[in-house]
Amino acid sequence: MPLLAIHCLVIIVILEIFHIDLYKTRFDGSFGNVVSIEGTVKAAQLKSYYAAVTVDVGSENVLVKLSGWDDAADVYSLVGRRVKARGLIEKPSGQRNPGCFNYGMYLRARRIYSVMEVSKYKFEAGGIVNPVSNYLAASKGLFYEALREMIGEGDASLIFAVLFGDKSFLDSDIYRSEEHT
Repeated sequence: MPLLAIHCLVIIVILEIFHIDLYKTRFDGSFGNVVSIEGTVKAAQLKSYYAAVTVDVGSENVLVKLSGWDDAADVYSLVGRRVKARGLIEKPSGQRNPGCFNYGMYLRARRIYSVMEVSKYKFEAGGIVNPVSNYLAASKGLFYEALREMIGEGDASLIFAVLFGDKSFLDSDIYRSEEHT
């Protein structure tokens, strides 16, 4: 039994040393090229400069970084819809500094093996395939927009983060100050 554990440990160390990637994706031969995808939106979040949209394309998910979208209600209403996108597909960046955060592993834990950069002009939202998810996500986006208009961006983002755990609207200074309390 201990011999089996030692063999497994040696194999893991060799894979890490030589950066051998065991995760195969249907886009392996397409990284660095422009491709088209079609699937269902599982999650959407408005970031500072883009909308992060997770699209289920069957055997895996693709993180679509959608530029040109700035309305939370529109972004959240994508959840549960069938979409088509065309853009540059890349492999997620891995660990940059030893012992620090590994973005590629973080995405892999969510079955995301590819990241795609897409302009809003190369993104097409179709019909709703999951009405419950769509309704809940769209309501969340409308709630944020209404809250923002009533009490302002800063307070609305803080309330939204507390209620939904969505820190994407928080100002970085507020996030850092709340992180250490």
